[in-house]
Amino acid sequence: MWLANFTAAPAMKFVNVQGVVSPNAAENEPAWPKNSSELDSQRAFITHRVSDTPGTKLWDLGHLGKFDGGSQTKPLWSWAVTADQLVGQADGSVIVRPKAQIRVRAIGGPSADTRYYY
Repeated sequence: MWLANFTAAPAMKFVNVQGVVSPNAAENEPAWPKNSSELDSQRAFITHRVSDTPGTKLWDLGHLGKFDGGSQTKPLWSWAVTADQLVGQADGSVIVRPKAQIRVRAIGGPSADTRYYY
């Protein structure tokens, strides 16, 4: 999933480890880059799609993913089988995020409540 330059209305929300937007911006996942001044090693740029649009689709297109997890929202590991997740960062580096660290990091896009895991 290509994350850079993605825009949505209303705007994407980037969340903290509890899955909510913190008033302390430093606790939230950094927003996806929109221009060259934001190309750093902290911002995700590209990764496999693991997402939940409540009532519509649970997607798991990561390595070994089982693609369609149905349409009912449920805990991530009851429908996703993604192993460690490769995440391309905006500066061109790549990190391997261990399965235990994959969590909701952004909300928005096709619907205001679509959740993206990486």
